Amino acid sequence: LDTFRNVSISKKPGYVEYRAKKSDGSYLWVESTGKAIYDTLGNFKSIVFVTRDTDERKTAEEQIKIKNRTLKGINKIFEKSLTAENESEVARSSLEVCEEITRSKFGLIFEINSKGNLDTLSISDPGWDECSMGEEKSRALLHDMKEHGLYGKVTVDGKSFFTNDPYN
Repeated sequence: LDTFRNVSISKKPGYVEYRAKKSDGSYLWVESTGKAIYDTLGNFKSIVFVTRDTDERKTAEEQIKIKNRTLKGINKIFEKSLTAENESEVARSSLEVCEEITRSKFGLIFEINSKGNLDTLSISDPGWDECSMGEEKSRALLHDMKEHGLYGKVTVDGKSFFTNDPYN
């Protein structure tokens, strides 16, 4: 609304980009460019704004940003893989990258051990902060776990699983 008011006061064209709610309840990105109309004496008469749908462009821009963050993350993981002293350092770096890409506050990385059970490779620090059992006891419980629920989905589907997937 400030953009619309400023156009009538400043006598300069205005531009604003925003999300508009459609009649079906969904939202889309639009941009509006406007100009005030004055009579021959310089008195304000009206404002004309032209609004266009920019949702496709904004969505494509956001996908490019996500893909760029993903590529930077992959490079970070590769760099850490070359300098890490152990698998745990690589897992921690990988988890940090995943949290950054998905903008998650919490995450876990598991691997399937030789018995077909899950071993935790890395868990976010906020997870330990919220854990009432203590980190040492919890770490012991996070190894050789039977698959179930969401954790079992990975082996059933045969592919990685993100609960906060940046691409969907």
